[in-house]
Amino acid sequence: MTLARYFDKNIQNKTNSLITRLKEEKKLGEVDGVISSINHGTYLHHTSKLPNPKDIDCIICVELPDKELELDLYQIVSNNMIHGPCGNDFPFMPCMKNGKCSKGFPKDFTNDTY
Repeated sequence: MTLARYFDKNIQNKTNSLITRLKEEKKLGEVDGVISSINHGTYLHHTSKLPNPKDIDCIICVELPDKELELDLYQIVSNNMIHGPCGNDFPFMPCMKNGKCSKGFPKDFTNDTY
């Protein structure tokens, strides 16, 4: 199996599991529908109230693949899904406009997801 197929299958399995949990557990509210494409989107029913940041942090987390166990995946994520470096030391980066990062980096650290 190629790395791309493994990565796609792994992401699809995790996405399907997350969608099922969102529908069944309703931790973010009633699910109105799901749109599936390269980027997946789940839409909550308009009457659902989003929980507070601590509730969101219990559901959403981001982890890099283990560099020792999955070096290829780690490199893909590190090279393609993490912003930077940019700033004064890297003025040639595509995000740099008029001497500043057009994406607003670096951002202040926060303990909560908003």
